[in-house]
Amino acid sequence: MKPIPSAVVSVRVDLCRKCPTPCAERESIQHNDPCAECPLTPRRWGPYDRCTTYGLGDLVAAVAQPIARGIDAVAGTRVAECGGCKRRREALNQIRI
Repeated sequence: MKPIPSAVVSVRVDLCRKCPTPCAERESIQHNDPCAECPLTPRRWGPYDRCTTYGLGDLVAAVAQPIARGIDAVAGTRVAECGGCKRRREALNQIRI
């Protein structure tokens, strides 16, 4: 994986610092990781390059997030922003596919 330019890291840090809706993960995000992305929906910034390492959690999230956003739109909830979903995704990503 290619290293990420320091200018891109600076932009990511600035975007997080100035975010109008700061997330709980803000301090633990590895901004210099090319595959890192903003945990909010919609994302403020995404992966720097194509990340070829996908885990089972990413696959499940690709299916579950649109459903959760639909539920949020209909029921007025915030299921798509669930912290449990993020923890589950990270746990499932330990299993590489």
